[in-house]
Amino acid sequence: MKHTLSLSILALLAFNGCKFSTSSGALALVGILDGDFSGDGIVAQDFGFDTVVNDLLIQPDGKILTIGATATEMAVARFNTDGSPDTTFDTDGIAVTAFPVTASAVRGALQSDGKIVVVGPTSSFLGMARFNTNGTLDTTFNVTGMVQFGPITMEANALAVLSSGQIMVAGRAMPAASFDHLLARYNADGTIDATFGVGGFLTQSITAGDDNIRDIAIQANGRIVAAGSSFNGLDNDITVVRYTTAGALDTTFNTTGIVITADAVNEDLSRVRIQSTGQIVAAGFTNRTNQDFLALRLNSDGTADTGFSTAGRFILDLTGDDRIEAMLIDASGTFFFAGPSNTAVQAKFSVVKASSVGVIDLTYGTSGTVTTAIGTISDIATGVALQSDGAVVMAGTTTTATGTNTAVIRLK
Repeated sequence: MKHTLSLSILALLAFNGCKFSTSSGALALVGILDGDFSGDGIVAQDFGFDTVVNDLLIQPDGKILTIGATATEMAVARFNTDGSPDTTFDTDGIAVTAFPVTASAVRGALQSDGKIVVVGPTSSFLGMARFNTNGTLDTTFNVTGMVQFGPITMEANALAVLSSGQIMVAGRAMPAASFDHLLARYNADGTIDATFGVGGFLTQSITAGDDNIRDIAIQANGRIVAAGSSFNGLDNDITVVRYTTAGALDTTFNTTGIVITADAVNEDLSRVRIQSTGQIVAAGFTNRTNQDFLALRLNSDGTADTGFSTAGRFILDLTGDDRIEAMLIDASGTFFFAGPSNTAVQAKFSVVKASSVGVIDLTYGTSGTVTTAIGTISDIATGVALQSDGAVVMAGTTTTATGTNTAVIRLK
């Protein structure tokens, strides 16, 4: 298949309040496809069945893990550093679960022992699985390597492995007429931690409408930062909520534990990270004329960091509907915001590089952006990570007339 790299042109971008830098300082990354990776910097892997990718992890040895699903099961695929499938991982490079209902993995995490934990929805239950380093299900984890939990309707959207080895799972649950925040804590062996909340889980209403957690991050003191959205009756408002280690709202954070940004348009947050400064960065989209990249930074007390981009909010309109589905922050504090950007032809992988204060790096790619077409119908980027050599890896789903496949690219 012939692959093309299309780069955004500055004249076509509506920056809408973003700041820019033309610094000519030496850069480790210039934003071009790495020809040492699969020959052209692009992998579009057909495993013989449809796959979708929702998350990306990099192992300490540089191997690449994609987290997602087949048509019916959670799936984890592993690629070597050159982009080839790692056939030492479940013999063909992809491992799947064996849930009795349809399951999909939306987030993953690496344990210190190299085992891979994934979570996602399984019908109306919280679902979780753990794989050994060779791709087999870990039978020391809840006997089968899989967990289904749902005394009420639940959906798992995020997880974090705690310093204790326990696993915090987050998402949404429906204890009554609407969805509320869900937190559940599991022991390292896959059993529910009954000391957390009531029976191992808790729900928290944030607004009168549906509330959803799409990602979590754990602070150094163990407090839990959750990002997502809440429905106000007309559209979704973005929310950042901080919980104590026991799962109570942390009232040292914006006095209520809750930050809600109501901007009169539909918005959502898909990712959250804690910086070494203690500041919180969350990213997703804002929908004005169409969807645009959105990131915001909060101080550790929940107030807006007005020194970040423009009044604490980074907004970028690339081409049509754009949204951040993944982000990474390197050791210098530089941001890479990644996700799909839609043109009249198709959605494409896009990544934008910005400085530690939210200023777009115009020396990266073309005008700070690299946009890559992989398939012929749609390319949705959902993961971005940095390898130890400084290369940026992106992963997601590519769609052609014959189906959906796993896509990975590497930029240098």
